[in-house]
Amino acid sequence: MRALKFLAALIIIALIGLGGMVLFAEKKPSEDITRAGAGEALVIPDDTEETPAADPAAPEEADPAGDTADPAEPEPAPEPVVATNKYLITPNDDSIIMWTGYKPVGPREGGFANFNGTVTVKGDDLETTKVNVTIDINSLFSDSKILTDYIKQPGFFDIEKWTEASFQSASVKKNGDTYDVTGNFTMCGTTKALTFPANIELRDDGLWADAEFVIDRFDWGMDASGYQDSIVNKEVRIYFEVLAEPEA
Repeated sequence: MRALKFLAALIIIALIGLGGMVLFAEKKPSEDITRAGAGEALVIPDDTEETPAADPAAPEEADPAGDTADPAEPEPAPEPVVATNKYLITPNDDSIIMWTGYKPVGPREGGFANFNGTVTVKGDDLETTKVNVTIDINSLFSDSKILTDYIKQPGFFDIEKWTEASFQSASVKKNGDTYDVTGNFTMCGTTKALTFPANIELRDDGLWADAEFVIDRFDWGMDASGYQDSIVNKEVRIYFEVLAEPEA
């Protein structure tokens, strides 16, 4: 459940960062908030591919030593099989994806109402957590209808062209009391690698994750082109809380 917490973070994080970049706030993000730098997209292996089984018809190699060979060493006992638990990320009373944008004229905040995804964890080892999240960009909202309509246009989210954002994790590593989540965040047709700190916890009701970080919207092409007179800070604060519930 802790793993879910961080996961949800990841995908929602990306989308939220996008939205947040367009919002207005009185000052810049706190220096205490982690700046999540974007890099080249990662190659994430497909875990669904199975290792080819050995050909049962293949003959066994002859033992050159014949019957004179020493008895074979006993094979080590197989590692115990650890069950993989699956959790579902859906909008619920315990899950939110929010963003904050920054502009001198005043604060603006918003988020995304619709998102879904999956989280898998082997046993209770949160470093085995894998997350896939998709965000419905059309569910974008803010505290101002004018602002909401404004950031749906080309130069920002351009929802006529790009309807979804997504996050796919590549690794989850323990770092003190939190976890560093790394993966690919895709938004506005651009995929970038993203690493951010998250709190992740396995609970009785599922996997919980939350995170707060800042992204540069320009990394995903949200440069407000066509709105040169709009002074909007490039930095966007992203915040999410997610409870991924056990798959029925």
